[in-house]
Amino acid sequence: PPPPPPGPPPPPPLRNFVVATGPLSCLALHDARVVCRRAERHVWKRVEELAADDDAADDAARVAAVAKFLNRLSDYLFVAARGAAARDVVYDVSANVRRRRRESGEGSGPVDGVS
Repeated sequence: PPPPPPGPPPPPPLRNFVVATGPLSCLALHDARVVCRRAERHVWKRVEELAADDDAADDAARVAAVAKFLNRLSDYLFVAARGAAARDVVYDVSANVRRRRRESGEGSGPVDGVS
């Protein structure tokens, strides 16, 4: 069989903090990641509780595997959100956008050029 067609180009490397913005699909993926990270924190707490109990060592290992899965899932959701943002006109907006606009003279008024 012929090789599969190439996928979309990867998003550029991160240089700044990523602000969750963009199309609805991007926002939904960022929200899902927040929920996933919250669940991961709760699961790691449970791992610590089970690790303290000698009778629950096997359970601790299984619950740790779930925590690792949640960590990888949140990584995937982050990359998927960046991919969704890259397909839209609105792209990953960094925390330094306003500073860059001020430095370039685009935002000369009190609030980015608005008097």
